[in-house]
Amino acid sequence: MMFGAKSGRDFGGTIDYDRDLDGRHNKDARILEAEGVDVFYNTDGRLDADSRQLARSFRAQAMMNPDVKKCVKHLWISYKPEDQLAMINNAFKGKRHFNSLEDAVNSLGQQRVNEITDKAMVEDTKRLLKEMKYYQTQFLIVRHSEKDNPHVHVILNIVDNDGNRLKDFQEKKRGIEICKQITLDRNYTWGEHKSVSETVSHNPKENARAEICKEIFDISEKYHTAEEIKKEAARRNI
Repeated sequence: MMFGAKSGRDFGGTIDYDRDLDGRHNKDARILEAEGVDVFYNTDGRLDADSRQLARSFRAQAMMNPDVKKCVKHLWISYKPEDQLAMINNAFKGKRHFNSLEDAVNSLGQQRVNEITDKAMVEDTKRLLKEMKYYQTQFLIVRHSEKDNPHVHVILNIVDNDGNRLKDFQEKKRGIEICKQITLDRNYTWGEHKSVSETVSHNPKENARAEICKEIFDISEKYHTAEEIKKEAARRNI
């Protein structure tokens, strides 16, 4: 998993970018989940919304604390393409196991595979928000499908439901650490990016954690089932 975050002032512009309703960026954007803003189900059962009304909902809450200038929090969570298979196998909790995404699609159908993937990404995102203490506020989770790697964007109001400003100190560092733990818990694939492969910490514990992450990444490149990875990790005293 990869994590990113930015702060801004314009809810309308962020919503327009994430939803890509004009198709300019070919994102095939879909709303997966929302909290505290106006959404509805359209005729095909998908969540939908009026973008202008969404922006008004976010702005109305932000006005509860006019001292906060950058009230827009824009997060994104990206997965490796292989993680979709892990999401599917996790959903069956050992009762069924698929060796490839193609096998899962042939057995379950593309629609069911998409539903499982959507649900897993929503669960991961809500866990991330909870552990970052980004709760009791408005948010919108949007999935993009223009690339082969599953990924979602989150628009979140940094002004919570009571008018307080959420604390975002060391946001990126905290988000990366939480994504590392989710990756371990969910048997996702380690990505070759800064959140896993590099460290700038002078804390010995953090350096040790980074070395373990590198070891696990190396193991996952050579072994592909959870049982094999566990055995090899145990052999390396991890």
